[in-house]
Amino acid sequence: MSRPLKILAVMDPYEGYNWHKDTSHLLLKNLFERDHHLFYTTPAQLFIKNGAVVANGRAIMVQDGFPYFTFDDEALLPLNEFRLILMRKDPPVNTLYRQATHLLSLVQEQTWVINRPSSLMSFNEKLSIFHFAPWIPRTTVTSRPEEIALFLQQAGGIGVLKDLNSYASKGVRKISLSDPDLNIIIDRETANGKKVVMVQEFLPVHEGEKRVFIVDGKMAGAIRRRPPEGSFLTDPDRGGVVTATSLTPREEQICQKVGHFFSRRGVFFAGLDLIDEKLTDINITSPGLLCEWNETDGESHEKEIIDLLESKL
Repeated sequence: MSRPLKILAVMDPYEGYNWHKDTSHLLLKNLFERDHHLFYTTPAQLFIKNGAVVANGRAIMVQDGFPYFTFDDEALLPLNEFRLILMRKDPPVNTLYRQATHLLSLVQEQTWVINRPSSLMSFNEKLSIFHFAPWIPRTTVTSRPEEIALFLQQAGGIGVLKDLNSYASKGVRKISLSDPDLNIIIDRETANGKKVVMVQEFLPVHEGEKRVFIVDGKMAGAIRRRPPEGSFLTDPDRGGVVTATSLTPREEQICQKVGHFFSRRGVFFAGLDLIDEKLTDINITSPGLLCEWNETDGESHEKEIIDLLESKL
């Protein structure tokens, strides 16, 4: 870039992150190394003053190791002064998250917000797979316990129940018709029939789950995550083992369709999850696993992402 840009990161509170393995830290560190002016705020610090969207935020310097960020004093930041805003708050997609996307959508015509807040509002990460129905596993979405039981009968007796607003294997569990506590589990997960959940057929995950990184609508790379012994969850935080991988022709076709669809809707960075050549999740809120991708081949893929981002800026 010919000149430094003013960039704001909207993230969760600083405390509690595992910054050593955090995608947001990698992206911000690379931007900082390129001499851009970086600022940090949280969704709760976004508000409107005198008709303009502003934030209470702080300038930051980004470091390789602890404490990872050095903060300046808090200041009032008009959002229309930023060239780029990175919306990197993790789910759950709750009221606070939705309010942040509404506020950010008010400036998306003047400031490039990644990913586009109107798309974050419109596309639930779990439900958006239905835009690609021919490529997904057998799936139902319901709050009715009897419908879940019927689905399990049709899907071989075993399924995976997912919370619609969670992430990174949180709110995900295997359920089975043979489980004597099945009714108790379903009642709890559906809040006694008042909460909608997703249930998918159980796919063979012993060969691993593939995470595909989509950048500006195109497949940038992929990794394979295998679950630890005795588990079906592949998340590295839960013991999943990450290795390099390649895609089959069918998987490449899925990625092409999904990438094109979301690129036209302002989603610059996304992560797709594939099991047994089927699309199971589309991550657009704050796609992660960039550190794990780097570890598989010794590259620094955040540099490629920021190169492309700068070229578009």
